[in-house]
Amino acid sequence: MTVEPGAVVGSRERRLGILVDELRADVANGLHYDPAPGDKERFIELRDRVAALMSMIDLRDADTLGRIFAADGGPRTPLLGVVLVLSDQRRGLLLRIGDDGIARAPRAFVDPAIDPEAAVKRLAASVLGGEEALPVPHGLCDSIAAGVPQAHTYYLTYVVDVTFMDTTGLPLVEVDRAEAVDPLTEYLVAGAERTVLEVPFAPTPEVRDEFGRIRAIAAAGRDATADPYNVNRFGRVVETMDQVLDSMDNDTPLRRHDFGLLDVVTPITAAETLILDERARVLLMRRADTGEWAMPGGACEVGETSAATAVRETEEELGIHVDIEGLAGVYPNRQVGVDDEWVLFLYVGRLADASQKPQRTAEAADFGWYALDQLDDLRMFPGHRVKIERAVRAATG
Repeated sequence: MTVEPGAVVGSRERRLGILVDELRADVANGLHYDPAPGDKERFIELRDRVAALMSMIDLRDADTLGRIFAADGGPRTPLLGVVLVLSDQRRGLLLRIGDDGIARAPRAFVDPAIDPEAAVKRLAASVLGGEEALPVPHGLCDSIAAGVPQAHTYYLTYVVDVTFMDTTGLPLVEVDRAEAVDPLTEYLVAGAERTVLEVPFAPTPEVRDEFGRIRAIAAAGRDATADPYNVNRFGRVVETMDQVLDSMDNDTPLRRHDFGLLDVVTPITAAETLILDERARVLLMRRADTGEWAMPGGACEVGETSAATAVRETEEELGIHVDIEGLAGVYPNRQVGVDDEWVLFLYVGRLADASQKPQRTAEAADFGWYALDQLDDLRMFPGHRVKIERAVRAATG
C-alpha cells in the first residue's frame, strides 16, 4: 500500500499551508466583528497578502484565492467533516476506490444545515448503494495531525459494520489489497506522527519578503487600533511573523499543489470543559456578558486541536490549567435546544494542580462548584444544563 502520489506534499509546503490557514482565520474573524474603518482596511490588506502567500504553494493564483478568502464569514474555525470506517468481519477494513484509482475511507464535509449524524447517514447511504446502515461514533481525527494538505478540519469517525450487507458491485477494496491510498486514510489505518510542525520552517526569499509585508501591515494595525481585541489579533500576527522570520532561508523552490476545497462552509466548531472535583461537583462561571452560568469554552482556533481549545478557554476565562481526561461528547447546538450552526466538543477535565483557585476575569464575573441537584437554582446558559447532566452521569457512572 502506497500513499496517493499527487497528495504527497513536502513539510515546508504543508507548514506554510497551515500558517496561511491560521492567518486567513485571523483576518476573517477580525472582519466579522464589525471593525472600525481603519482596522477593516488593514484586515483587507492582510487578506490580499495572505492570498498572495498561498498562491506560492497552491495551484490557484492570488486573485482566485483572494476571492475565495473574501467570501469568508465568521467566526472562522476549523471545518467539520465525517469519515466512515467500513468494517467487514470476514474481509477486514474496506475502502472505497475513486475514479482516479485511489482507495479512501469515505468522508464528507458537514453541511451547516444538518447535524453530523445526518451527514454521516447521508454519506453511508451514498457509499453503500442505499443500504440502511447504523454508523457508530468511533473517534476524532485532525487533518493537521494526519498531514493532509487542506483547510484545517476536524473529522468525526464512525464505524459501519457491513459484514451482512450486500456490497457486490460496489467499488470497495480490502485495505491490504489497495494499491494506493490518500494521506488521511493512511493515517487512520497505520497511525502517524505529527512531525510537520517540528521541521524548521526555512522560507524562500520570496516567502520571507511576503512575511515582511504581512508583519508591517499587522504592526501598523496593532499600533493604530483602539479595539483591544484587534490589538490582540494584529499583535498575534506580528508575533507569528517574528517567529518565522527568525528562520534560516532555503533557496530550494517551493512546489505548488492542490490544497483541496478552500471555499467549504461547515458548522462553527467550539469546545467546552466539564471540570469535576472529587465530589462530582462541576465548576461553573457566571458569564460577564449575559449573567448566565456556563462551563468555560469558546470557538476553536484554526491550527489547534479541540482539546487544546478547551484548555486555552478555561485558562483565559477562569485563570486555571486543566488536564483533559477525555471527550464526553459532540453536541450540535440544535440537539440541546439552541437554534444555531455551532457544534461543541465537550471535554472532561480536572484541575492540573488541586491548589489552583479559579479567578474572576473579564469573561467570568463569578464562579462556583455545583452539584447536579443545584443547577435548577441557576440561570443557565442555553444548552449547558442538558450537556452537564448527560456528561456527569456518564463520567460518574
